[in-house]
Amino acid sequence: MQFSSLSNEQRANMRHLYLDIAWIGITSGTTSSFLAIYATRLGASSWQIGLLTAGPAIINLLISLPVGR
Repeated sequence: MQFSSLSNEQRANMRHLYLDIAWIGITSGTTSSFLAIYATRLGASSWQIGLLTAGPAIINLLISLPVGR
């Protein structure tokens, strides 16, 4: 999609969409590292910490595999 063919309102919407996606990435990364540290302090085993860190990848696979068909 070329940005030169978009109206000013559409350009603003695209800019806000990109910024929202970036913000979600930042908060997701911060939250996942916080959860691993918090679980460690609560006494979680290494297997449980591994499940916490593998969760996003498992969700990504569950969503992307049916779409690939």
